[in-house]
Amino acid sequence: MISIKKILLEQEQDQQKQIEIKSGEQTIQLSIDFQIRKIELILKRALLDLTDYTEDFLRIYLQSIFASTKIKTFDIEFNAYLEDLKIIDEQFETNHKNRLNILSSSNTSKLFEMNCLLTSTTNPLFSSLPYNSIENIIDLQLNKTVLNIHLDAISSIIRFKNNIFKQLNNKSNSSKVKQTSSSSTTKSNSSSSSSFKIDFRLEGISFLIGNSSSQILYIELEDFNGYLSKTNTQILSHLVFNDLRIYDTFNKSIYPFIIFKQNKSNKLLSFDLSLFNYSNKLIKLSKTKDSFLKGQLEKLNIIFLYKHIDLILSIINLFQTKQNTPKNQEDVPPNEPSFLPSFLQKYQQHSIEFHMDFILNAPQVLIPVNSYSNHGIFIDLGKLSMYSELNQQYRITFENLSINRIILNNENKSLNLLECSPFQTLINRNFNSDNKEIYIKILWDTIQFNLSKYDYAFINKIFQENFKEKIFHKIPQIQITEQQNQDNEQNDSPSKFPTKKQSTSNEIPLNIQLDFQMKQIDLTLYLDKIGLNNQQQSRNENDKFIYLTIQLIEAQFKQSTNINYQGKIQIQHLFADDLRQNHQNKNFARLINKGFNVDQNSPLTN
Repeated sequence: MISIKKILLEQEQDQQKQIEIKSGEQTIQLSIDFQIRKIELILKRALLDLTDYTEDFLRIYLQSIFASTKIKTFDIEFNAYLEDLKIIDEQFETNHKNRLNILSSSNTSKLFEMNCLLTSTTNPLFSSLPYNSIENIIDLQLNKTVLNIHLDAISSIIRFKNNIFKQLNNKSNSSKVKQTSSSSTTKSNSSSSSSFKIDFRLEGISFLIGNSSSQILYIELEDFNGYLSKTNTQILSHLVFNDLRIYDTFNKSIYPFIIFKQNKSNKLLSFDLSLFNYSNKLIKLSKTKDSFLKGQLEKLNIIFLYKHIDLILSIINLFQTKQNTPKNQEDVPPNEPSFLPSFLQKYQQHSIEFHMDFILNAPQVLIPVNSYSNHGIFIDLGKLSMYSELNQQYRITFENLSINRIILNNENKSLNLLECSPFQTLINRNFNSDNKEIYIKILWDTIQFNLSKYDYAFINKIFQENFKEKIFHKIPQIQITEQQNQDNEQNDSPSKFPTKKQSTSNEIPLNIQLDFQMKQIDLTLYLDKIGLNNQQQSRNENDKFIYLTIQLIEAQFKQSTNINYQGKIQIQHLFADDLRQNHQNKNFARLINKGFNVDQNSPLTN
């Protein structure tokens, strides 16, 4: 028999919850605070193998770790922060005789903060502030940090890491326990996942690349923030990246700015993405259910020196490890498709309305002859615009592409090598009828090349000097270790490949048709004498030698999901003219043309 006290207690608790729901205030049922003022870790390494003599290697400081948790009536609050983190290499010193600081924060504020608000759908306040129908709300913030990529120190750390892994592998091989093949992982096929929203902000991070004698590159990333939100009906993403700068720290460099933003007042990248889960029945109740992609990328100015690319690739190679593929490596289950194929499949099945409005201002790239030359090739990669006109129609425009020879001086004279008109790409999709179809049409008017033998020699000189230039500083070489898989020696059975899912007979085939048309390609060869060291940067029209033109290039391609292919290409005209003025009749002489007995309106190739 249930006691009267228990009934009264339950009624009192229900009344208290109703009061909390109406007032919006909750009772704190449990509160926990945790704080550590300082943690100091010292990593030691052996001076020689098979000896007990050690020396200090790395010193790690964690300053003021704090965490607090509050369990309330309807939710859980969790807050944590880290005041500071320092990693000091005890093997190397700076020019001021201080220990090398590999990682540190650059301001006095907290280095890392995390705030979480966790609840469930049973919360009666779930649809109101601050939840807004989100079960897990997480806020992350990382303030400015400086990472000192000292080449000798980094290679020493990686070598230390490789030795540890080698010792662990040897010990695990000697004490390895065979695992039976009957063990299997339990798969949870949950019909729905918890909703979440993650807000993040990276105030800035700087990379200083160098060695004990000097610095080489300084990379600065500034203000990267945004959020990622996921519910049963929608995925939302918003990203903003303010700036990216790379400097050459050599004081005598004529190119101190390697990468910098052209328009300093605008954000470098802004990006918004919305994807609806059209398989969810709740989506039909939503008023706004169109997926979209919106964003803009600002133009960057890039000084391309191969020695910088070689340096970054060498640093990346320091972290590479060789891994042997296990013989009976488990394959990914075929019935668990990744997000992108799953989304594309739903895109076809439900005729998803996907709107697009994205502008990509491609960078301008200067490729000098070498680090000390003011002569170079200037490439403007133009502008790419993508937007949707209708539900099933998209237009992509590419424009302002050009290539020039340039001299960087007070006048900045240039010679045009390539110039092209804008080209349009039109994409139509039709999934509402019985025949699913995607139609792509590309239209391009003209491409104009202007070249001489001195231009060819100039480009060749860039390959001979710029692409063979190296950093003066020696980059440490590390022997790549092999991470042996523990099951290679004992499991010799062949791997089991998943069987492909057979397509059903009622599947509607997807037809893709591509039409391409280019009106004209022109190539003009000059006899000018503008050499590599000539300050003249203008062409004389009387120096034209050969003019080659290809007119009306058309191509068609058709593909169906039942593996049927059709394609053809045709060229309407091909002409080549000798434009030298010293010809007998003072006019051009046609070198290549259709035969006199051929219909001039018929295609040259078909």
